[in-house]
Amino acid sequence: MSKNPPKPIAAKESPSQSKKGSRPSSAMNNKPTEKPYVPKLRPVDLIQALSDEHVQYFDEKQKDVIKSLEKIKNASSDIQNAIRLFQEFDEDGSG
Repeated sequence: MSKNPPKPIAAKESPSQSKKGSRPSSAMNNKPTEKPYVPKLRPVDLIQALSDEHVQYFDEKQKDVIKSLEKIKNASSDIQNAIRLFQEFDEDGSG
């Protein structure tokens, strides 16, 4: 008994079969027959808007935070407001 397994018998290729694929060579041209579909683009007009609708759902603590932030914002643009704000929060009076 032989230790080597039997070798498979190779099938012959027919002329229509190709090792690269089953498409005929005439279909392998790289020129597209139709133009690809490109949708027409339309400009979209955007409108910037600021909504304060969410504020109606704030609790009292959140509303106080908003008021404090508005005070800080106003103080950043006016030196007199900044001095008043500093004096309001200067607990030990050290200045």
